[in-house]
Amino acid sequence: MMMSLAQQGMSAAGQGSQANAAQEAQAEQINQQNQMLWLQHEQKAREQRDLLKRQTASARAALAAGGAGLGSGGSAAALLAGLTRQTEQAIADDHGYLSLRQQYSQPKAAKQDRAASLLQMGSQMMSVMRPNSY
Repeated sequence: MMMSLAQQGMSAAGQGSQANAAQEAQAEQINQQNQMLWLQHEQKAREQRDLLKRQTASARAALAAGGAGLGSGGSAAALLAGLTRQTEQAIADDHGYLSLRQQYSQPKAAKQDRAASLLQMGSQMMSVMRPNSY
């Protein structure tokens, strides 16, 4: 009887370490995905800002030539401010999405899985130790 308790304990510990290894591998994969997404976000943000600079220069040239039908002053400034605001909002939205994804993707699930695993192991150990009521 005592041997089977030890074997059960070792079996549960082995399963726990396998589960932990799988969780760590999954967490590493998620971290790599998050890093790749952040790099893509930074590149996209640079590209959007470069595009904004080109669009702003084109709009200023068109406004200066009078080709856009807008007079100088408030309308031109509003157009350029709108372009800038739209680009910065798109970049901020992407940043917010990535922040939330990183915050909620892995740590919470891994902690819950580990806690459930520990509770299950403890429950198994306690059920083995209880005297039978035959």
